[in-house]
Amino acid sequence: MSTSLTSTMASCHTKGGLASTRSSAVSVLERELADVEKRAQALGAEELPPLNQKLKAAGLREIAQADAVEAGQELFAARTLEEALEGAQEQEATTRRREHD
Repeated sequence: MSTSLTSTMASCHTKGGLASTRSSAVSVLERELADVEKRAQALGAEELPPLNQKLKAAGLREIAQADAVEAGQELFAARTLEEALEGAQEQEATTRRREHD
């Protein structure tokens, strides 16, 4: 999980409860997604053309920029969701331990 998301969740959990934590986590994820989209566009512009040249030389189908970006976004979304769920589970476990003590 990203450091900013982890710290946001921890801070909000102690201040405003689960709803605040989720809202803040979504805001962090939206900012991180925008950054990743920018990086994916830049990588696609730099690395995709040489890769496509190699694919074409090998007689294989080239990868469209839009397809590469879409696949990257889907992968990022899946990983981010997984990390967010793990973070939420950790927060719940911490809360239960505190309530139990």
